[in-house]
Amino acid sequence: MRKAQRPQTFKHDSPPDTRIVIHSPIWTESSSDDTRSPRVLETLFAITQLPPECFGISMSISPSVSVVDQAVGLYFKNFVTIAQGRDTIRSFLGFVRPMYDASPENSPLCLSTEAVALCALAKHPGQEKWSGEACKLYTKAIRSVAAAIRDPSQTTSDETLMAILMLSLYESLLSSDKSITAWSNHTRGAVAIVRSRGVKQLDHPRSLSLFRAVRTQMLIDCIRREEAPESFPSEHGWMTDLVDPKHPVLRLANQSITLSYLADRAKVLRKREHTRPTIAAMLRLLGEAGDLERDMSDCRACLPEDWAPHTIAYVHEVPTDLESSPTWIGPVQVYSNIHVASVLNKYRSCRALCAELTINCMEWLQETNYELDPRYLQARYVEQQMIDEICYSIPFHLGLGVDSYTWLANEDKDGESI
Repeated sequence: MRKAQRPQTFKHDSPPDTRIVIHSPIWTESSSDDTRSPRVLETLFAITQLPPECFGISMSISPSVSVVDQAVGLYFKNFVTIAQGRDTIRSFLGFVRPMYDASPENSPLCLSTEAVALCALAKHPGQEKWSGEACKLYTKAIRSVAAAIRDPSQTTSDETLMAILMLSLYESLLSSDKSITAWSNHTRGAVAIVRSRGVKQLDHPRSLSLFRAVRTQMLIDCIRREEAPESFPSEHGWMTDLVDPKHPVLRLANQSITLSYLADRAKVLRKREHTRPTIAAMLRLLGEAGDLERDMSDCRACLPEDWAPHTIAYVHEVPTDLESSPTWIGPVQVYSNIHVASVLNKYRSCRALCAELTINCMEWLQETNYELDPRYLQARYVEQQMIDEICYSIPFHLGLGVDSYTWLANEDKDGESI
């Protein structure tokens, strides 16, 4: 049993000494550089795991309630509640609250959740002082998770897997070069657990949600590292939970897996000498990358009309303060719901990296005037277009236009798959 004092979800009508006041930001219409790197996906992942300041959250910390308890309450209110109702992409977070409440003090899940909550609090302006305490909790959580993994009764449990996902979420909130490496390590650990659990985990809603969350992070990590994913022990591999081959989410997942295999092969070929067999292999890979690009383009053309973004404003100048500006130069676009925006951004990231693969292959081949080759020019254009479109969507992820759209209660359940 947990101790009597348990983190709360604070409400506006709470007593003044425990109140956390939520203010919605008021957005007003007020260069992406040419860096071609996996940072596109890392940036997107950070967007889908937003820290509190992105939502304009302000709060008063009460001395009568511990900071950790208040941080957890704030986190549940502003992230977990959203995940339960209107953000299918982060649907695994909908299981955090009941699992956390059922966890004993100092358990892996309890510690990792509290570390994430305190880290999110420390990201809020004026609360940076709590980052050190968040780091201490995180270190304690790491040790607790390691002990759970060594315990055969806990190694493959939902609680251990959720704790690892929360640790990876902590690293995504930090958003530093070191945290990216740590996030990747957590992801690979989660993949190992999911693979060992087999297909039986797909029979339970909570375990299925965790499986899908791990798969999403695995695909991002594999593409980032240019490595093929480890196989999943099932006839249909990592796609064993999806049945509709025409569903856009399934197509995106398959394209992501294909891209990771191509990137893995390209990394190996680029390290070799320019021999005839290697050049021939690189040319074949270049053709496969072109086929994948065309498939991605066709996939977008087949999306339902209500998936298309709507432009509600246009920013004509580069913002003077990029760190605090909610917009980038160009159109400001909103979507029917966050699920659609998130899936499209994952699609854009994969397509941008597919274009990057084409560019890398052609630069390695060093054919005469390759920079004027239509394939090279098209890849550069597509890459920049995808990055720009991600930038156009960021204000919506930060809250712009959210209240103007209805969150569908019967949202497509297949959307939870990635």
